[in-house]
Amino acid sequence: MKKSNNTILYIATVLIFTITSLIILFNIKEDYFQDALENGFLFNKINILDYQMGKGKYDSINIEDGFKVYKENNIVKIDKNEETLSIDSTLLNDEEKTRVIKNVIYSIKDDKDTYNDLGNNQEFLDEIHNFDEFFDSFDFDYESIIIKHTKDQNIIYKLPYNESSKFMSFMFENIESDPILIKLEERYIDPNKPIIALTFDDGPNIYTKDIVNTLKQFNSVATFFVVGKNVEGKEDIINNILEEGNEIGGHSWDHTLMLKLDYEELYKQLYWVKDVIKASSKEEYEIKLFRPPYGAIDDNVRINSSYPLILWNIDTYDWKSHDIDSIIEEAILTVKDGDIILLHDIHEETRDAVEQLVPILIDKGFQLVTVSQLYDLKGIELKAGEVYYNIK
Repeated sequence: MKKSNNTILYIATVLIFTITSLIILFNIKEDYFQDALENGFLFNKINILDYQMGKGKYDSINIEDGFKVYKENNIVKIDKNEETLSIDSTLLNDEEKTRVIKNVIYSIKDDKDTYNDLGNNQEFLDEIHNFDEFFDSFDFDYESIIIKHTKDQNIIYKLPYNESSKFMSFMFENIESDPILIKLEERYIDPNKPIIALTFDDGPNIYTKDIVNTLKQFNSVATFFVVGKNVEGKEDIINNILEEGNEIGGHSWDHTLMLKLDYEELYKQLYWVKDVIKASSKEEYEIKLFRPPYGAIDDNVRINSSYPLILWNIDTYDWKSHDIDSIIEEAILTVKDGDIILLHDIHEETRDAVEQLVPILIDKGFQLVTVSQLYDLKGIELKAGEVYYNIK
């Protein structure tokens, strides 16, 4: 009997100690959140919100005077000092929406089963590029904005707060967040600033290395559309282009006008250049882009090309004027974000113009990237047989 009483007393003591500990820990957690709120830690409001939401107080939360979270017509809203922020598609600007679309597509491609179901589905790819229609549900927690597509698939993407400039400026009006920079090799590109692509046709040539060196000097890159028969004996130039972070595309085998060619000749012009570039480059580089000579394209070229067909929207007419000042003027006269500029690395005047043109464009706020990088940064997938002039 005495042993039984001792057992009961022991159990009671343990229970009292456990309950007391839980009460103390709960109070400490309450005090922690209250202290975070009062002392202005960076994400204090979000931490408090998440904590309160977890306790089932989601419909309407009063965190402090002038700061409230609630739902209206199934949209989460935040009131602060008589201003209201809606957690919906208006939270992101166009560049931020483009990054979300791009990252969702990349995530799907990483999942082979999902990619087979969706990633190769043209209808899906068309739909997701219409951000406001595709993503139909928005929310947020202590670490991210939650963006969902719930109509025919369940797709969820968590966007860190600092990737929405509107959210950051609303929640933390005294905090200036740094721009989101995307690393390309050893370069950092700000997708919120203008991006353009310089392109050079008809090389490789004796002037090509000088152009590559100018680009390197200003931490810039370009795309070189190469004529296949010009490569022999210039393998060092091909490797120099690639080693400095530039891109190579095909520009036919011998600069033949590619309209109304029979299949055998068309295949030669499209694919022999690919083989010679691969054989001439140290890393067996495979071209992914093609520019037909003279920009001449017919249905036969489109149907048989396994490459995106890259044209241009700004012609410097360097091939016509052979004048440095004229080349520069044509390049900068109407240039804007998303443009593709046509030049030729076979002309001495073009080489000399580029020495001035590159720093002029940079001073005007443009970032110089390859064609593939341009479309990638803008969240646009290049497709075989499609013709591209610029990003409007």
